[in-house]
Amino acid sequence: MNEGEFVAVIGANGTGQTTLLKTLSGLMQAQSGQVQLVEKVLNGLNAENRIGQWHGACA
Repeated sequence: MNEGEFVAVIGANGTGQTTLLKTLSGLMQAQSGQVQLVEKVLNGLNAENRIGQWHGACA
């Protein structure tokens, strides 16, 4: 993804779009695996701390 681009998450009802967005934002913890942004592991960071990580990666 590049700055200024829009991304859509699409799928049938009940296939995890909301869960994906909540996990990316830190509102839910991943049950397994890792959430990464520009090679930084975000697992364990709450939503407030992830905001800074997203902003820094997009600047």
